[in-house]
Amino acid sequence: MSIDYCLQRARELPYIRGQQRHFAAVFCKRGRLISESANSYLKTSPRAFKAASKLGLDDKCYIHAEMRALWLDKKQKGVKLVVVRIGAKGDPMYSEPCPVCKEVLKDFSNIKFVEYTT
Repeated sequence: MSIDYCLQRARELPYIRGQQRHFAAVFCKRGRLISESANSYLKTSPRAFKAASKLGLDDKCYIHAEMRALWLDKKQKGVKLVVVRIGAKGDPMYSEPCPVCKEVLKDFSNIKFVEYTT
């Protein structure tokens, strides 16, 4: 259910040429939604900039869906992160978290499972 929910929410995002429609959500043990987010191509944060700089990927300093979904889980109750990407025609595309998101994910020991579209 969690990946289907994320795919549905990603399809609701407006299509903008040249931008990916990524969507991420964090779920608790019982499968309840804790937080959700989509990519931002305009906003950055010190945490995102620090992780991107550490890896030498300064152009990836924007807030990704995975990052924001993790940060919105303030009490860190989530155990599963789901990441999806939708193509221009609405079909699922490969969406493994990028190196910057994997770096941020290291700070969240509560996340036990990462699921993404392939």
